[in-house]
Amino acid sequence: MFQRAICTLVLIFVPIVYAGEDGLFSVDKNKGDEWALPESVLEEPFNCFKDTQKACAIANETVDRLVLSIGASLVSTSKPSIVVRKSPIHIKLVSGEALISTKKALLVETSFAQIHLNKGTVLLKKSSQDIEIVALEGSVVYQAHTKEKNLYLPTGQRVFVGGVTPRGNSDLTLPMPPPLADVVERWGRLFVGEKSELHQRLQAYRDQWQSLVFKTAQRDIAFVREKTAELREKERLEAERRRRIRQENQQLRSMFQRKLLE
Repeated sequence: MFQRAICTLVLIFVPIVYAGEDGLFSVDKNKGDEWALPESVLEEPFNCFKDTQKACAIANETVDRLVLSIGASLVSTSKPSIVVRKSPIHIKLVSGEALISTKKALLVETSFAQIHLNKGTVLLKKSSQDIEIVALEGSVVYQAHTKEKNLYLPTGQRVFVGGVTPRGNSDLTLPMPPPLADVVERWGRLFVGEKSELHQRLQAYRDQWQSLVFKTAQRDIAFVREKTAELREKERLEAERRRRIRQENQQLRSMFQRKLLE
């Protein structure tokens, strides 16, 4: 089932627009043709991406998969999306979905959290409510804007970082393994490379994912047992308290009765 799903995904043709050191161009992988960058993919300042050291904002509204080569990183985004290259080692995901693979350290800035990558692959989705972070390969370190400490996200897990709560804390979810089918579909849709490479990397991710699912299940079972034991202990203490109250009331009644008979 898993292998058939992978094959189905990677055989679907999606036109890709590449952006590299020599500028932006489009490639039809089936025909080998090159065409001009669609006007809907905007650069601000105009034609800024060619200068690899210059800050550049790229807004994509129509291209299914826009691939940006930034320093030692490959950033593959879907439409609609806005990505800002601040430097070869620092980008900002303003909105949209991005698959980011890097061979060196890279800082990804968002309005909800800072994400630090080092030789790995991460799947991000930035909305107006939160940033979704999925560690696909290698570990991810992230820092919510209201947290001073860095938080660690292991391979195969996902976390959502939202806005600030009324108490002044960032709205964070617990790291959990994401739905496998969802990761396969999105990784396959944004991946750039050979089918065999994608298949191999998905298999490695699935193995890690299955291990995490088992560990999560064991953790949840232990949590339920702990909470059940706490509830039973609470019920026992409450029953003991009521028993003592009944006993004390009975002793008081007996004492009053003796006083009346004296």
